[in-house]
Amino acid sequence: MGKAMPVCAKPGGLDVIPVQMKRYGMALQRPIQPMPPDIDARLRAGGLRDAYEARPPYQRNDYLAWIARAKRPETREKRVAQMLEELAGGRLYMKMQWRKGQA
Repeated sequence: MGKAMPVCAKPGGLDVIPVQMKRYGMALQRPIQPMPPDIDARLRAGGLRDAYEARPPYQRNDYLAWIARAKRPETREKRVAQMLEELAGGRLYMKMQWRKGQA
């Protein structure tokens, strides 16, 4: 049998399985986020569509879900700007260090 899967306790007594599941041969199921036309246009206008497509699918989906969860237009714009900046720099993902080839 494989490695035991770690479980983390959250406040309120709920157990959650960490997102880092790749090493256990499992993938989390998240709804696929559609590409909003305005974000697609900004990626293309900034020459960042290829950088976006080069990211792993989970990162592309996480960026779009994070942007979609913004309640205020100012927050949404801030998140879009952060994504574009991170794609342009190529070294960050959600303000964390990342490099191509790293899952």
